[in-house]
Amino acid sequence: MGEIYKVSCQCGYEKELKLGGGLASLNIRTVRRLFSDEKRAAFEAYYQSKEVQSFVVENEPAYCDACREIMTVPVLRARLVHGEGLEIIGDCPDCGQKVQRLKDLSCPLCHKALKQEIIGHWD
Repeated sequence: MGEIYKVSCQCGYEKELKLGGGLASLNIRTVRRLFSDEKRAAFEAYYQSKEVQSFVVENEPAYCDACREIMTVPVLRARLVHGEGLEIIGDCPDCGQKVQRLKDLSCPLCHKALKQEIIGHWD
């Protein structure tokens, strides 16, 4: 089950982010729905040849330079039978451009640290 965070800044910026994953995050149909054919081509090849040992899709925080906005994007992580890993990062859901994953959340307006508060759960 994922968590819903409210992030806010002293300057007035606010956003709700649905982070983590739910029951559907372990379903191949979810992968096919969330990622373009191009993005998931390598994963599909491994999956069809039965080389994927396990996989999960989770929402992670990201920043889009084109939209100048914080958002969540799906990230697919797969463990392959040979011990290798595969990671696919979704694009901006608004404009389709590549995004930067965020480790530390800072305000896109004033660049100060954002206050984070869990306000619920999602599945």
